[in-house]
Amino acid sequence: MTKTGNREKQMIKRITLLILVFYFTGQLFAQTVTDNMVQQGINEFYAARFEDAIQTLQNAVINNQLSPLDLFNAHLYIAFSLIRQNSDTDHIKLNIIEAIKAKPDVELDIKKIPPDLIQQYSELRSNLLGNLLILTDPTNVSVLLINRDDNKLYNEYSPARFDNLFMGEYDLILAKDEFSTLTAGVSVQPGKTDTLVYTLTKKEIPFYKNWYYIGGAGAALTSILLIWQPWDGGGDGKKPVANLPGPPARPEIP
Repeated sequence: MTKTGNREKQMIKRITLLILVFYFTGQLFAQTVTDNMVQQGINEFYAARFEDAIQTLQNAVINNQLSPLDLFNAHLYIAFSLIRQNSDTDHIKLNIIEAIKAKPDVELDIKKIPPDLIQQYSELRSNLLGNLLILTDPTNVSVLLINRDDNKLYNEYSPARFDNLFMGEYDLILAKDEFSTLTAGVSVQPGKTDTLVYTLTKKEIPFYKNWYYIGGAGAALTSILLIWQPWDGGGDGKKPVANLPGPPARPEIP
């Protein structure tokens, strides 16, 4: 390769590296900006500037650069601001649902959030989420749970407990070596913990495979015994030698 070709190749590498640096720097900057926007919106809520809080937090959500926890807080405080403005109930409910979807296991800070807001959030949350306890025979079965609405996956080993699941229909797959896979549909009921018990059946080995394994093992064992078992036929202890056929008879001369 010529010196000109090498220089062009090095230049392309440098430009590519600069593009990657600018891209990831921009991503980090955007993440920092949106994180600050969420905190700014929360501060505006506690300063009773509810309209400003809603606008700031909605802009943060639109930017789509939020972590699950920041997305939870953004929707939560939009809902709280709407409650303080006596806004439409459906709009409030929608934002609380989006908050719970982002982080369903978050517990609210009772020292920071007013009790009436916690009560409204908790009541709606209890009407959306349920729990499942999956017991199996045998135990230590792989339990895969799939939400039919958004295809979100949950995986544990039995006995398995799944908390804070959105109400609705799920597909359940139970799998374990040497056992037949079991599939079922299950429903999650809001505000309840349902216990489901399943028994897996052992995989059956076809008869011909059993015969093959037993017969093959028996034949192999017999061969080994014949090879290694010392002859105990009496006499001088020599093993018997099979009678070999004699030479063919010579043809008669006429």
